Amino acid sequence: MAPTAGPVNAELQAGGGNLASSLTAKEITAFSPTILRHLKQIYEHEIREAAPGFSQGSCDERSADSAAHVTVDNNYTRGDVYETSLGQRRYSTPFGSFDEFLAHAASSSCNALGPPKTYDLDHPISNYFISSSHNTYLTGNQLYSRSSTDGYKNVLLRGCRCIEIDVWDGESPDDTSGSSSDEEPEVYGLRNRLKHGLGHLGHHLPAASKHREQASHAQQEQQSAPKPWRSQAARAEPRVLHGYTATREVPFRAVCETIGKYAFQTSDMPVIVSLEVHACLEQQEIMVEIMEEMWRDHLVDHVLPASGGDAHDANDVPLPKLSDLRNKILIKVKYTPPKPPPSKKPPPAPEQLAKIDSALPSAAPPDSSDSDSEAPSSAPAQKSKILSTLSRLGVYTRSYHFRSFTTPEAAIPTHVFALSEKSLLGVHAADPTALFAHNRDFLMRAYPKGLRVSSSNLDPAPFWQQGVQMVALNWQVWDRGMMLNEAMFAGEGGWVLKPEGYRSSGGHGGGGGGDGGGGSGGFSATTAMQQTDDVSRAPPSLAIEVLAAQNLPLPPSCKDERHLRPYVKCELHLSPPPPSPAARAHATTRTPSTPPHSNGGHGPPKLKQQTRPSRGADADFGRQLLRFDAAGGGAAGPGPGPGSGSGTRATEALSFVRFKVVHDDSFGRDDVAAWACLRLDRVRRGYAFVHLYDARGMQTAGVLLVRVAKGG
Repeated sequence: MAPTAGPVNAELQAGGGNLASSLTAKEITAFSPTILRHLKQIYEHEIREAAPGFSQGSCDERSADSAAHVTVDNNYTRGDVYETSLGQRRYSTPFGSFDEFLAHAASSSCNALGPPKTYDLDHPISNYFISSSHNTYLTGNQLYSRSSTDGYKNVLLRGCRCIEIDVWDGESPDDTSGSSSDEEPEVYGLRNRLKHGLGHLGHHLPAASKHREQASHAQQEQQSAPKPWRSQAARAEPRVLHGYTATREVPFRAVCETIGKYAFQTSDMPVIVSLEVHACLEQQEIMVEIMEEMWRDHLVDHVLPASGGDAHDANDVPLPKLSDLRNKILIKVKYTPPKPPPSKKPPPAPEQLAKIDSALPSAAPPDSSDSDSEAPSSAPAQKSKILSTLSRLGVYTRSYHFRSFTTPEAAIPTHVFALSEKSLLGVHAADPTALFAHNRDFLMRAYPKGLRVSSSNLDPAPFWQQGVQMVALNWQVWDRGMMLNEAMFAGEGGWVLKPEGYRSSGGHGGGGGGDGGGGSGGFSATTAMQQTDDVSRAPPSLAIEVLAAQNLPLPPSCKDERHLRPYVKCELHLSPPPPSPAARAHATTRTPSTPPHSNGGHGPPKLKQQTRPSRGADADFGRQLLRFDAAGGGAAGPGPGPGSGSGTRATEALSFVRFKVVHDDSFGRDDVAAWACLRLDRVRRGYAFVHLYDARGMQTAGVLLVRVAKGG
């Protein structure tokens, strides 16, 4: 796990599929001698020999939309350098010379990652996966790292569309209003909260954090005070921090200002702001004022006319289409039901009061004051923990505590359930069918469990497989989770349309697409099985020839490229197709001895491969073959046909291939020098270049020349 510490150009950093990161710097300005030698061999032995009498043609003609200039067979696409194997039938070639071939190879058309599809934006927002961040304000670990507005700037520029803000009182008010957390004790004041929380941490908190905390207090006192609340000039404004830890705070106003400035610089897709409110009611009022001031017309504070539904009945508002929310900010906040109107019941008659008086104990004589107060009083109403003015901002994203999928709130179109990874796995174990059905129609957010104090990430793929739209990750570190997130959202603007079978029936969200309501969200078994067939794939096979690399970045443990000993590790992350109810029932009754991934009787599929080490930043891997045959019963090689086994089936849109270039260190740990992660449905067949990021997720000039053959 690599941290992202230090100043970076966020627009050139991976992680959230930022358009600039995905679509720029994908052309190669020069080829190394090693790469050039391989390209010459490809041209001489696989292109010119296959078609010695090819016609001359210009690069402009080859780039035209006319497929006659670029198609060599039914599997060939514009992005492929050339796809053929010796011994097959001979093809004509679109390349007039070796120089033209090199020009094509150097272009972005030869990126191993194909362009994103043009998605339909007229589906309800529950039909999309959303690039999401957890505790966005933190720059490091979850215990004592610094909070900063730079975290919001960084993730928004990188393509994140769902961010999180934990809001606390700015000072120590003598306010008895509760917070939005059901479990937290009544501890008021920021410093008191920190002391209380750190007392629970005890010896588990590293000693160095105490010095950091003392230093941060001294720095905070020197900082200028935030702008005063216009209603009470002497009142401090809310602040953002990770509660009950030694993390340093940042003003809520500064966070909102940063969000307003950077939310739509790289994408016009909507941003969801997930609020975790621990502030008193008065501070919540300030929150509303600040958000309205900073976000103005971007803020969705009422039902949009285009979405339809009854604007006067919050429980009847359907989810809007994604196309209706361009450049909009949605607030996800706990829902508070409106206060009931004052009772119109007439006061009790005198004879009723007399009966009540006679029933009172004799030791408690009636008071001679106002007679209406003599009536028995009910228990005092519990104060709302979320201000109604703030709660109303959750127009399309109303957060509810999850109890089950059969509760009334589980059928409200705009509800959102947020569960930790541990809780969600428990829900999946208890009722996987209901979980999957819910997420076809309604929104859900998953976030890392509390034990991930180092800010490590969960694996998002299993949660996407369950249809969870918002899988929140810690963007300040680099690990497998962030690599997969980059692959999912590369060039997509932060929103990706779910595959068929994962969407609401008929494309209508909010529980309106099925033939029933309730916790199932109108789940239709017939429809689910039909949609499942749409995304099922034959057992996948994948073969990757690794030819060479150039301009490999150095890992932290290697200071001289002459000492670099790189090897390529490749891992295939497969996602099964969305299961039908029958398959779900079978899964719940499967015996422990049955492996989750059958491989046609040939054992579990081998989904990790690596090359032998080479040398230098311009490494030659000598066409080493990495073979993945998840179907079993046949070898995958260059140019295979579709798999024909009966083993693992996969949904390509939720499956990934991950490359890591690792330094073979004889005396220490093998460090990652570079990486790339591609969604399987966008991987191009044939010869192509895999563009690499360094250990901090920054774009590099490094590339791998590979040859890809896919079956399935």
